[in-house]
Amino acid sequence: MYSKEELKAFIHKHIDSIEPFYPSTIAGSIETKASEGHHHLLRPNIDLDPKMRQTILRWRCGNIARHQSCKQCNQMLSREHAVSCSGAFAYLKEFYPHVTNESSDRGLCAIDQLLNENRRTAPPNFYIEINHAISLIYEKCL
Repeated sequence: MYSKEELKAFIHKHIDSIEPFYPSTIAGSIETKASEGHHHLLRPNIDLDPKMRQTILRWRCGNIARHQSCKQCNQMLSREHAVSCSGAFAYLKEFYPHVTNESSDRGLCAIDQLLNENRRTAPPNFYIEINHAISLIYEKCL
């Protein structure tokens, strides 16, 4: 049987060993804090069309823009490329002028950045705007 301290040391050792790889993954783009509870999008009491919720969750899970050729320009379709090439970034910039689409060391694109910023609560029409941005990606790049 391991002590609490031994288990903590074991966990930290293994987390540190994957740290260089984790930040640039889809999972690394999702900010979470245990003290905040579930992401606002996952709460049952928000008034959101189920299809819209499904589309946004598919984005969060990495099921959209999965390194294929872009339909519009034939370049490799990463999440950052899809947001830029589809016009989704320009669309979101109208509502959220502070947002960037520059991939950071954590691999965040504009949609990820906004979803992280609004993980506790969302402004009116936020999910409609995010869903529309993802729809632009489907329409133009996939």
